[in-house]
Amino acid sequence: MKINCYKYFNTTTYKKAWLLLALLPAISCSKLIEIDAPINSVGTEKVFQTDAKAEAALAALYTTMINTTEFNTLCYGGISLTGSLLSDEVRPSMGTLDVVYNPFQFNKVLKENEALMLLWKDGYKYIYIANTLLEGIAASASPTLSESTRRQIRGEALLIRSWTHFQLMNLFGPIPLVLTSDVNQTRAMERSKPEAVYLQLEADLKEAYELLQPDFRVTGGQRIRPSRDAATGLLARMYLYQNRWAEAEAEATKLISNGAYVLEPLNKTFRGSSLEPVWQLKRTDYGVNDIKLMESINFMPKLRFSVVPDAPYMWKDKSMYEIMGLEVGFLVPAYPVSEELMAAFEPNDNRKTKWLDSIPQPDEAPYNGKTLYCMTKYENEFNLTEKADLHLAMQRIAEIYLIRAEARAQQATDLTGAAQDLDAVRGRAGLLPTTASTQTALLDAIARERRVELFGEWGHRWFDLKRTGKAAAMAGTHPEKLPWSNDKLVLPIPIKEVEINPSLGQNPGY
Repeated sequence: MKINCYKYFNTTTYKKAWLLLALLPAISCSKLIEIDAPINSVGTEKVFQTDAKAEAALAALYTTMINTTEFNTLCYGGISLTGSLLSDEVRPSMGTLDVVYNPFQFNKVLKENEALMLLWKDGYKYIYIANTLLEGIAASASPTLSESTRRQIRGEALLIRSWTHFQLMNLFGPIPLVLTSDVNQTRAMERSKPEAVYLQLEADLKEAYELLQPDFRVTGGQRIRPSRDAATGLLARMYLYQNRWAEAEAEATKLISNGAYVLEPLNKTFRGSSLEPVWQLKRTDYGVNDIKLMESINFMPKLRFSVVPDAPYMWKDKSMYEIMGLEVGFLVPAYPVSEELMAAFEPNDNRKTKWLDSIPQPDEAPYNGKTLYCMTKYENEFNLTEKADLHLAMQRIAEIYLIRAEARAQQATDLTGAAQDLDAVRGRAGLLPTTASTQTALLDAIARERRVELFGEWGHRWFDLKRTGKAAAMAGTHPEKLPWSNDKLVLPIPIKEVEINPSLGQNPGY
């Protein structure tokens, strides 16, 4: 019997998936390396008995990643927000009142900060579920669990486990490499060397490439589950981060040359129907306002001036502005765009009008009529006209072009090709071809293009500053981030995790 895999990612099944996941080992929300209960044969037999049940168990992993009810977890907004604050992309509109996220802007994050737990906790939750899926598939001898389903689920679990380890390592530095759900092996696990983690992730992604489908047939053409191209895209990014330029170029070329991904018009780039994402996640509307993505909650006001321009008094009247804007968050986003980011755009860059919006402020002090700006890559419920088309892009072909451009420029063997890749992204934004022609000039131009193309997405700006050794220079131009120490390149391990497992130790400086 042919299984319609797409139905397991519809609203109804997202609700029910947890019923099957409940048969898997229990996951403690307060313990991440230490898990309450090991895998058992009863759970394996019931969950991995048929294609339908195994697919629903996999759907539960995606539910954990994107349909969570918590805010700013690892996948659901957390990386994008913390990365934007650690760099120079946004500023908290609440200033010092934002006691949780304000420290990220000032590089004064303490190991007790509760936001750290949201990142670490959910990351290891994804890894634990992925390991359970891998073990369950391997242990099941059921004749009604098809080989094609076994391959697909194993491939997706390997990819998500790799993606999660990679993100955690970029945030926290050395981390435990967790390849099992056995609590006896993980409860006192030490952190692994990054080289060992990279080796494992590379092997897993190469295996995932062989296991996954070459297209999106399992979801009826929607890109809400990864194809083998997602493994290629993540490999390209990982190689770039390791300065493995030739390999990064080769993996990027695979995606660019296969024709399945195109640079869409700016107003379509982040839609679910877009042909630009290599992989997306779909948040299901299963409750009031749950359709929103955290990128819209954090970076956009609930109501945009450009949508309701006939009521300017709401923005220009100081009392109304402070009540509706600052206190309620109705007119002002929690994290407006920084002046530094706005200054990075060239004058004729269409991304300034398509992916950003202006917010007027009262003429009275302390606002003095200054205009704020917000990111609009992802709409919210007040402005969105097609809710079912709201998807979260995990990776886009624009990034792949910029990966290949940087890899080519670093090798200095194809500077013309590097410029052509850069111009592909620039041209979509309405900009003229780059004038950069030397290796140094091209690398500078590519870094700038990454900044204005990938802002607000997955901490790209922060991770770029780190991997290129420019974080200290950035901090030096922002007094609020001083004094600077390279210890701040990684976040502290959450104190609760160190108390549970002293073998983790703590990052220097915390």
